Order: sequence, then C-alpha cells, then structure tokens
Amino acid sequence: TEPDKPDDTENPTDTEPDKPDDTENPTDTEPDKPGDTEKPGDTEKPGDTEKPGDTEKPGNTEKPGDTEKPGTTEVKAASVKLSETKMTVVKGKTRTLKATVGPEGAPQDVKWESSDKKIATVDAKGVVKGVKGGTAKITAVTPNGKKAACTVTVADVKLNADKMQLQKGKSTTALKVESCYPVKDAVKSVKSSKTSVAAVKLSKGKITVTGKKNGKATITVTMKSGATASCQVTVQKNAVKTKSLKMSTTKVFLAAKKTVKLDVVRNPISATDKITWKSSNTKVATVDKNGKVKAVKNGTAKITASVNGKKATCTVTVGTVKLQKTKATVKVNKTTQIKLKSSVKNDKITSCKSSNTKIATVTKAGKVTGKKAGSATITVTTKSGAKLTFKVTVKK
Repeated sequence: TEPDKPDDTENPTDTEPDKPDDTENPTDTEPDKPGDTEKPGDTEKPGDTEKPGDTEKPGNTEKPGDTEKPGTTEVKAASVKLSETKMTVVKGKTRTLKATVGPEGAPQDVKWESSDKKIATVDAKGVVKGVKGGTAKITAVTPNGKKAACTVTVADVKLNADKMQLQKGKSTTALKVESCYPVKDAVKSVKSSKTSVAAVKLSKGKITVTGKKNGKATITVTMKSGATASCQVTVQKNAVKTKSLKMSTTKVFLAAKKTVKLDVVRNPISATDKITWKSSNTKVATVDKNGKVKAVKNGTAKITASVNGKKATCTVTVGTVKLQKTKATVKVNKTTQIKLKSSVKNDKITSCKSSNTKIATVTKAGKVTGKKAGSATITVTTKSGAKLTFKVTVKK
C-alpha cells in the first residue's frame, strides 16, 4: 500500500508530456523554426522553387524563342510593302528596294525575284541592276507567300556611232540617238571632254559637233532618264570621205503630188563629201539635191544617191491605194475582212497590226476578229509601200 514512488510513476523522463526533448522539441515538430519549414534552402530557396533557372527562367518557360518570340510561332507575315512601286534604273547601274513585312514583329525575311533577268536582276538584299533597256517586275515574297512588286524601267540609249572622224574647222549634225528606252526619252544635255579639240552643243534636240584642233575628245550624251552614251571624236586635218552609203528606206509609196524626204546613212557618219541624187523616171517622180522626192504620176521610179562611186537606191511607187472600207462594226468572236483597192499592179496587203489586241486581233492578210467591246485601229501595209488605217468597233 505504499504510495507510488516518484522514481516509478512520475519520473519526468518517462511520462512527462511537455518535455521538450520528446513532444515539443523544436527540432522535431515546431513548424515555425526557420531551419525546418521556412528555411530558404529547403522550401522557398530560389534555387528550388522560384529559381529563375527552374520555373520562371526565360530560357525555360517564358523564353521568347519558345513561346512568345514574334518571328517563329505567334506572329506571321500578313503583308509586305516595298519602298517603291515604280522605279527607273539606268543600264549598268543599281538601286536598292526595301521590303517591310507587317504586322510589327513579323519576320522581315523575303525572297527577291525578277520577271525578266535579261532586263533587270535583283540580289538577296534587294539590289536591282539594270541589264538592258526594257521593263521588268521585281517581286518580294515572304516565306508564307505574301507578295509585293515594283515595276522597274531600265533606261538605255545608243548613239548611231561610238567613234567618228571630223575635219578641223568643220561641223556635223550626223551624231544622233539611234535608239533609247523609254522610247519617249529625250536628250537632256551634251558634253565634250576636251572643248579645245571638239566643241558640242544641243539645240532643239539636234547635236552639233565642231572640230577645233587635231586630237581626240569624248562626246557624252545624257538623256532625261539619266541614261548616257558616248562617242569618241578624232579631229584631223584632212577631209573625211564616205566609205559606204545606205538608204534609210528602200521602198516608198506616194500618191500623186505628194512628197517625201529620203535620208542616207554614211560610213563614217561625219563624212562631208557631196552626195548626188537622181531619178530613173522624172515623169513619175523627181528628186532635188537634198533628197526630197515629189510624185508626179502613177508609175515606178528608182531614186539613187551616189558619192565617190558608192551608191544607194530607193524604189518609189506613185499611185492610188486605198481600202474599200475604212471602218467596220463587228460582234465579239465574229470577223470582218479588210479589202484593198489599188492602182498599182499586183499590189496586196502584206501586213496588219492592231492598236489593241484585247479588243480586236488581225491576221497578216487583214482578217479582223472581235475580242471584246471597244474600238481599235488597224494599220495596214501594202506591197507597194502604202500605209493605211482601218477602224473597227466591237460590240457584244
């Protein structure tokens, strides 16, 4: 019956519930101890749960290259615009086109294409180079097929000679523009590299070169388009003689009492020796000392130009040539025939050309076909050399 000994029932080491070492020891159960539950290195340490390199690091979850980068997944090209839609480039020169792809943030990559590389080329950076006179389309294409184009005109000019001789003290207007593109281009200025050797001036579109003293000079012709061409002039003491002669046209048709001026091309172009003109039949056509031909009556005559034993001829036919009808109306997909009425023996239609083939087409012999409503003019050329016009109106 002896009461419980402290050593048996109330020994703190056995049953005392509040002993820190057993139930409330902070190292075992106390949740607020930084070292157990809030220690940065265990639960909130940036390197474990919020470390940018694991959950918020741009390179893993929000990296522009993965989910928000404009150029790859979310922003696609919707349009493309060029810095210019029309542009002129001088042959042999370059100009650069710039492409802007929309919307903002879309990749700016485009592929460049030329519709005619014989006219103009374009490289991967949009640099356009003029190859020869003409027109071509330069197009920028995005990877997903969006396109924009620029019409490029390549300006070019050619003179009728790149070298010529000229006698000291003499002047010539023989230097001319033989061809140019655009075809309506015109001479803007002329310049001599040595005015003491050869002077040059421009008046009403005519180029005049004058020999000053023996030597060489380069004459440069600049067009309004910017295209240039040059001719080397050699000024000499002796006269420049004709080596060959060519008529500008070999066949001409004239109605009675009409006139035409014939031109000859000399080689060299600056030759100054006198040309003699002659008609084989003055009852049909006459010619003066400058090559002006006048039709007298129906028939054929040969006009001859000669110098230093060199000759060139043109056949002149005088007569009455006209079309039976000068106009007609035709329905779409229907035809009409152009017919000739000529006083010239064995004359016939040899070629025809329509001013608008979308409205009406025409065969070489003059058969016209209506294509769509509208009007077109047909130019008719005959064997005798006559040129006539025929107007066609197409209705539905």
